[in-house]
Amino acid sequence: MATDSRARADRDRWDAVAGTYAETVGGRTDSFYRRFAPFLADELGDPSGQRIWDLGCGHGWLSALLAADGAVVDGVDGSAALIETARARHPDLRFEVRDLATEFAADPDGYDAIVCHMVLMDLPVLDPLVDAVSRALRPGGRFVFSILHPAFFNQAPSPSGDAPPWSRSVTGYRERAQWWVESFGGHRHYHRPPGGLRRRAVAA
Repeated sequence: MATDSRARADRDRWDAVAGTYAETVGGRTDSFYRRFAPFLADELGDPSGQRIWDLGCGHGWLSALLAADGAVVDGVDGSAALIETARARHPDLRFEVRDLATEFAADPDGYDAIVCHMVLMDLPVLDPLVDAVSRALRPGGRFVFSILHPAFFNQAPSPSGDAPPWSRSVTGYRERAQWWVESFGGHRHYHRPPGGLRRRAVAA
């Protein structure tokens, strides 16, 4: 499978902002993680002894948290700069650079669980990752992923000048879209309706 032309540019952007991203995101107090953690705990149960694949691991912060709870974790990310940071900060864990938008190797039945936290909306194509997940999960294994709701991109809160609570109007929720997001130096966001994500996962 040929590399999507957008994927290389996306990885270059993440490489360029890796330092800022690594100092901003991650840890048990991270706002996204605090919302994700209860769901992750429900899905994984006790991670001790589980072999877990962290796809889109960035600088390795979630891999490190899972390992601290007793899991055996392998991390993968497309950004060489983020993986370099992950290896420096967590030398006891294994991290690899792989383009998640291109077909990549997966050990058959190699993992009890696969985690993909806040990653899918940053990939121009999902088939390579979903196919790798379907090969790598052991029977009964869990694929746990999170995405950011499209209300948080391109829609200003209303009324924007007032104190919360706010509301946001989301248009085109059921339509695929590509947006430019200014956070972390700017990057593409690939919106996909959740129903389509579910169907693709089930099909695999």
